[in-house]
Amino acid sequence: MDKPTGEKQVIVQYGDSLWRIASLHKPTDMDTRVYLDSIRRMNGLKGPDIQAGEVLSLPVW
Repeated sequence: MDKPTGEKQVIVQYGDSLWRIASLHKPTDMDTRVYLDSIRRMNGLKGPDIQAGEVLSLPVW
């Protein structure tokens, strides 16, 4: 896939994980691991830790 065409923002809810967010919002033909990695890069995350109330930018294709 090419570069994302935009981005959307989501607020992390209690109990959310990066994997769950990635699998809910990824393009249907994209591997969850690839989308998760793009979320981490876009938000400057070093690891999987996120907190409820945090706002994440998600790439949109």
